[in-house]
Amino acid sequence: QDEGKGLFYGIGCKLLIKDKWPQIVEVASNSPAATAGLCATNLIVKIGDHSTASMPMDAAAQLLRGGKGEALELTIRADEKTAETRVVKLTRSAIQTPVTGTTETWPQGIGYLKVNGLYTNSGAVIVEQLNTWRGTNCFGAILDIRGADGMDLESVVEIGSLFAHAGDTLFTLRDGHNTAVAAYQAKAGQPMDKPVMVLIDHNTSGAAEVLAGLLSACKGASQIG
Repeated sequence: QDEGKGLFYGIGCKLLIKDKWPQIVEVASNSPAATAGLCATNLIVKIGDHSTASMPMDAAAQLLRGGKGEALELTIRADEKTAETRVVKLTRSAIQTPVTGTTETWPQGIGYLKVNGLYTNSGAVIVEQLNTWRGTNCFGAILDIRGADGMDLESVVEIGSLFAHAGDTLFTLRDGHNTAVAAYQAKAGQPMDKPVMVLIDHNTSGAAEVLAGLLSACKGASQIG
């Protein structure tokens, strides 16, 4: 359920690999990393008992994540070869995955938006960006939901309403006995008047998969993947 809401448990920092070490490049405010006094440019040389020398980024990120309230010990040093190391102890806390990732306007007049997942209120964020492009001379937009997940069906409704008339039934939710549980209708609003390409893959799941299915049947949206 936490994953479906875009939550994971970690320490709240962004990393890159410098030389052979994971380096902190950003620390979220009020996060365990901030409370422990970690800052940008710090190098993580050990995670628990694991040396991080030449460790791939994905492996380091996996070790930093864990269960709710779990303790973690890091060995840190400043970005100087002669700097001494220090050990810090942290407790993992909830980190919210941002709704969107890369947002770009390409020279060809195409807007590109990477969506991480359809979490609470994410529909409003995505619709706002699409409306921003609609007000420019952009030819169209690419909505990249490869690997996206989430559980917020209301966000599906908000996005789908751009491609339907108010009151149209967008999709119906049914239980295991094929009994209709809820029907979702399009909301009133200005329809999208520019083409949108939706990118999907086998990791598109949850509410993002519902969105993919909905837009595949909508005029003005095409699906690739």
